[in-house]
This record gives sequence, C-alpha cells and structure tokens, in this order.
Amino acid sequence: MQIEHPYYLLALLVIPLIIFIYWRFSSWRSRSLQRFGEWQLVSQLIPNRSGSRPILKFILLVSGLFLIIIALSDIQYGNTKRIIRHEGIDLAIVLDVSSSMLAVDVPPTRLEAAKLFASSLIDKLPDARIALITFSAVPVIQTPLTVDHSAAQLLLHNVSSENAPAQGTDLGAAISEAVKALPENQQHYRAMILISDGEDWEGRVDEALDNVTNEQLLIFTVGIGSEKGSPIPIKEDEDTVMKRDAIGDIVVTKLHSEILKTIAERNNGVYVQITNKGNDPVDEIIHRLDQVNKKVFDEELLVNYESQFQWFILPALALLFIELFISNRKLLWVNKLSRKTDKSV
Repeated sequence: MQIEHPYYLLALLVIPLIIFIYWRFSSWRSRSLQRFGEWQLVSQLIPNRSGSRPILKFILLVSGLFLIIIALSDIQYGNTKRIIRHEGIDLAIVLDVSSSMLAVDVPPTRLEAAKLFASSLIDKLPDARIALITFSAVPVIQTPLTVDHSAAQLLLHNVSSENAPAQGTDLGAAISEAVKALPENQQHYRAMILISDGEDWEGRVDEALDNVTNEQLLIFTVGIGSEKGSPIPIKEDEDTVMKRDAIGDIVVTKLHSEILKTIAERNNGVYVQITNKGNDPVDEIIHRLDQVNKKVFDEELLVNYESQFQWFILPALALLFIELFISNRKLLWVNKLSRKTDKSV
C-alpha cells in the first residue's frame, strides 16, 4: 500500500479543531438558553427543537469531511500478485558513462551508440533477467535483476554522462559491482556484458578478475570507439568546446581494445567492437549466450498500485446527502408523543 498525496492528510488536523469549536458553541448556546429560566419551561417555548438531531448532523458532516480528506490523499494498493515462470539467463549490462564516451568517432556519440546496442540486446533476450549498471569512477546499479524490460529500457534511455557521480574510469570496480548484482551460488547461466572504450584509470582489472575466477560467470566485452581516437566535446557555459588537459592540449581518447579482449578471454566470453561503420555485433553475443545452460526461475511480478479513492469519496457523498435531508426539528410523531406525555404527567 502507498499514499500518493500524503500532504493532504495534514488537513485531518482541522477536524479536532472543528469538534472543539462545535463543543464550545453548543455549550455557549445551552448557557444562553438557561438564562431565560429553568430548562423545562424553556423547552416548552421551543417544543420543536431536537437535542440529538443537530449532533447527528454534525457527526455526519465531520465523517464526510474525514472521508473526503482520505480520498484526496489517494490511498493505493494492489490486490493481485502473479508468479511467472521464465527460462533464461541472468544478465548484467555494464555501461561506461565516463566523459570519454562523449567522443563522436562512433556517431552520434560513443555513449548513444552503446545505449542503442544495449537496447537491441535487451529486445533480443526476452526471457532474460536484466540488471543495468553504469560506471565512471564509481559504479551505480540503475536497476537490480528484473524481467521488466520496459523499465530497464526506460532507465537505459535516461542514462547520461552528466549524471555520473564522479568522472574517471574504473573497470575493476564496475566488474565487481556487476558481480554483486547477479545471484550467488549459481552456475553456467550468468553473464555480464561490459560496454566501454577500454579506458581505465585505476588499474584494478586483474584484481577484479581474480575474484571472478570461481564465479562461473561469462563476461562479454563490447569495445566502442576507434584506434585513431577522437577529441571529447564538453559543455562549457552555453558553448561546446573540446576537452583539454592540464597544459592546454586537446585530449584525444582512443579505443583500448586489448584490455577488453583480455577480460573476455579470461572469462569464456567474446569481444566485439562497435565502429563508425554502423555494424551491429549483437547477434554474435546472442549466439554465444544461446549456448549457455539456461535455468528455469520464478519471478514475482511487481504489483501495480491502483487508486482506491472511490471507496472513500462515495460514502462521503452519501453521508453529506443524508445530512442535507435531516432537519434540526423533531419529527412530527415524536413531537406529538412528547406532548401527550407532558399532558399525562
């Protein structure tokens, strides 16, 4: 259960104030009537006045107000859960979002081309559970393992270099974080797709791969960029300029394919490359993944929350409608009965 607009619940604080004001007003009115004389004599002057009906009307009004406030807060909950059985692999897509991925040697940019590659990969693996990890100097799990490919695609679409928590590139940390995103103690059906230009500032890849050795984990690497390299366009105020180093020279980023090939070879994967010729090496990775032993697993679908405001607003309207037709005066037959009682006394 969740509350879509919880700030409306603050209006509930008004209800005790309304009750207090009504109580004070009722007390003041009773004292005012008692000043005219004894209550038995005063009540004969206003025989049609009911003592309980105004209270009933007030209770209906307050109850209606309470239910309207609850309805405005929009309580939501789901009432069904489904278990879906899948046969597929668990796949971690690890995407480089460092500033070097803004180079344009693979149009429109390395990052956009990498996102298109990852999107195509997800589309061609409908039975896989997907985890999305982005990294620069710090890896970030964008989504844990899920069969909700539309959610993964949406997050992938919104990935950008500007949102990276820190600049730099740490391939070793990215690999280690991706291993954490995959389930433990499984064999032969887990894989990782590392998409990067191969730049690595920290030099911790060997350490990360040593920890992966016993994980029975396939790692595929996707190189993006060119051996010749490209400058990195960056935003500076309102202009686009080329990134420069500390001495003012334009930085040229190149594809470091050797490190990516090494990662793939050490973990029974394959290395493919995205170039500026528009090639699509997705099928090569799909073919290799099809050779992996797949596992049958159950997945509980996320519950879609549905608004339940109608269960509050309809009773509220009913209470207010009833209150509208209740008079402050006594019923005619009650009034006659009280008169006969008074005469008999």
